[in-house]
Amino acid sequence: MSVEKAKVEGRWFGEPLRAPDRSTKPGGVVRFAIGFLLGALLILKHHLLFGSGVLIISCGFALISQLSPNAGSRVDAALNQVGIWVGTAVGSTLLCISYLFFVTPLRLFRRVTGADDLNLRNNDKFTFWLQCDTQRRKTRFIGTMFATEKLTTRAGNPLIRLSIVVVFMLCLAEGVLRLQGYGRPINYIADPMIGYYPEPGVSLRRPGGTISINRWGMRSNEFQTEKPAGTFRVLMLGDSTLYGGSYLDQRDLYSSRLERLLNSRPGSPHVEILAMSANGWGPFHEHGFIKRFGTFNADLVIVNLPIDDINRALYGLMSTPFSAVQTPPRMALEEVLIHYVWEYRKDRSGLDAKYEARQSQIGIEEYRSLAEDLQSRGAEVMFACLPSRIAGMGSQPESQEAIWRRQLDSALATRSVTMSYPIGLFVGKGTPEQLYHDDVHLNKLGHKFYADFLALRIATASTNYQKFVARQRGVK
Repeated sequence: MSVEKAKVEGRWFGEPLRAPDRSTKPGGVVRFAIGFLLGALLILKHHLLFGSGVLIISCGFALISQLSPNAGSRVDAALNQVGIWVGTAVGSTLLCISYLFFVTPLRLFRRVTGADDLNLRNNDKFTFWLQCDTQRRKTRFIGTMFATEKLTTRAGNPLIRLSIVVVFMLCLAEGVLRLQGYGRPINYIADPMIGYYPEPGVSLRRPGGTISINRWGMRSNEFQTEKPAGTFRVLMLGDSTLYGGSYLDQRDLYSSRLERLLNSRPGSPHVEILAMSANGWGPFHEHGFIKRFGTFNADLVIVNLPIDDINRALYGLMSTPFSAVQTPPRMALEEVLIHYVWEYRKDRSGLDAKYEARQSQIGIEEYRSLAEDLQSRGAEVMFACLPSRIAGMGSQPESQEAIWRRQLDSALATRSVTMSYPIGLFVGKGTPEQLYHDDVHLNKLGHKFYADFLALRIATASTNYQKFVARQRGVK
């Protein structure tokens, strides 16, 4: 059989030529299975947005591959090209990092120490090192042997390639951070008396859920300035442990849970919880808020704190990683950069044990003054000290923590104010990881049990609450 005939008949060496199987069905099934498992895993790990996106994309690609093999091939080609781009970008980034932070310092060290393995600088010793010819001369020499046309080489500018990689990585990082909710944080109002407080009238979604700030800067529902008849009003003051952070939805905070819990009890009066707090607040911020805005005619004020709050002075936005309402971050990367820069500044701020020893006494005195001011405004005062992770899980707190707690308790006793510090509150109610977000902040489950504790404490230890319940029942 001639070669031409074999080509026409599709045969070679007596066997028919078989066209390669370009069916995308097996590949589509495999991609769908991998995408489904990855999406399900992300959803189980509480990454609902990413998991749903992976499921939708994998299902869409699998459906396209099944309906149109040609379209499936084009999808494969596009994905392969994206993979090449991403791999090139990641590889270039890693190589740049390794070169800048490993190879360059090593070469500098060897140059300073005089290393000369090839004896390039020692003329008295023999070396096999020979200077390589230039790339242009080698190309021209090879071209004269094998090519009749002029060979030219076009080497792209490495700075342009590096710039493209950097821009691509920055855009990718910005997009990922935007999907996580960064770039639009809660901004703060600077105030000389309070220090700072959340921007009023803002509602947005962050990675953990909804954050709603009412017109007074509280992460609580709106309320009437004048307390309605038949309402028992509780004002809660605190720091980030009360505020909850952006990793928790508004309904999961122990202040929100406490309001629903107290209002669900049969025969109890209507209760309003006003939760005024901010990340990083201490006694001076809380007292400053009371001096500026008052107690809103609250029947009971609960000061919520971890014991370390006594070390916080009256600092403003300059000493925090937060943005003012006048200069919000324009990019998600800017928000993240602000946090990293603040961590750097904090590590070099000089806030050592000697500072805490002096500031703790000033903070304790300010809490005592806050209690006195609240009582002079006609409110009953309670202090609720959230135990650290060690103490909350049943172990004895660290010695310094115990000393501070006793000192604060002694100062409050002069104003007939009691402080709760429930060691072992969370024993048997879950693992430390389920209850605590870190060493002091609570997770969703921890907020639930702490709300139960505060509801019981209000019902059994608040004189004003007990009197109000008795009056309401007498009216009925």
